[in-house]
Amino acid sequence: FVQVAIKGAFTHHNINADLNACIKVVAWTGKDVILGNLPMFHAFGLSCGVWLPLMIACKVVYVPSPLDCNAVSKACLDNNVSIMLCTPTFMQSYLRRCDPKIFTQLRLTITGAERLRMDIVNKFGSTVNGERALIEGYGCTELSPIVSINIGNSVLNLGRTIGKEGSIGRAMPGICAAIVDPVTRQPLPPETDGLLVVKGPTVMQGYLDEPALTREVIQNGWYNTGDIGRMDINGYITLSGRLSRFSKISGEMVPHELVECAINEILHMEEKVAAVSSIPDAAKGEALVVFYSKLSMTPEQIVEEMRARNITNLWIPKVSNFYQIETLPVLGSGKMDLMALKEMTRKLIEEKNLGN
Repeated sequence: FVQVAIKGAFTHHNINADLNACIKVVAWTGKDVILGNLPMFHAFGLSCGVWLPLMIACKVVYVPSPLDCNAVSKACLDNNVSIMLCTPTFMQSYLRRCDPKIFTQLRLTITGAERLRMDIVNKFGSTVNGERALIEGYGCTELSPIVSINIGNSVLNLGRTIGKEGSIGRAMPGICAAIVDPVTRQPLPPETDGLLVVKGPTVMQGYLDEPALTREVIQNGWYNTGDIGRMDINGYITLSGRLSRFSKISGEMVPHELVECAINEILHMEEKVAAVSSIPDAAKGEALVVFYSKLSMTPEQIVEEMRARNITNLWIPKVSNFYQIETLPVLGSGKMDLMALKEMTRKLIEEKNLGN
């Protein structure tokens, strides 16, 4: 058994099943060279930066920090790195600070752990003159961790085309994904938003010493990812956001993550500088709030640009609901620290209640 940071228990079969599927999908061979830039305390980094190179017997070149762009450039150029796995946040830094030559020599570049923004995709495409594609993958620690990779339909175009724009791809071989009603767990028709659940040999054995929590997230062998999305008739999955990160505004569900993504795309800044949450609202049930560290535009300009892009009004925060903070709560993996964001929101609600 293997125990990871969230205290999930995995068998060797769990990890073997996941990595064997990954190897088949991306045609990984011993001739490849991978950049070891992801934190090993994270399931993504541990599986792809340690276990996979050992299983396939390929070379891996480690750098002390994923944010050291000089070290990343040198490692890639000196060792002819052919595969890079990273988060969109790290990729944005690499595109800005690394030698552009590293991207043209890569045969495969995959991002994961957080939503891939289109402005990063477009910048990558410009850097490689359209010769390569930035591919989005998806996974959960509890699923060993990779579930899907948005690669093209032909192995001949591997790394050059994507499967479907905006999608996280199709479930890898041996893994079953389904979209179900969040309450009844009944399967939903294609192109219908619902809860993403996953079944297969990659599902963890359970949370260590947490049987009640395990029963809550794994039912009849299906793991509840907590993500809301839809699937087309070809099996391509497109996510809307976390189930816990939706607000019900005027009776409609508004995904915080997509609003957050839209704002960060408008700002065109290297790192994430805005996080979206919600507070109670007497008129509409809930109202969106935006915590930001620094902005390249004023809140008024952001709201104006959101309207210019024809973003639905319910997704546009009020200018008065933008709040500046010192730094955004971000985990070492590059993902938003949702617990810290929740605590910030709680304190804001308390301050507003005291003010009233």
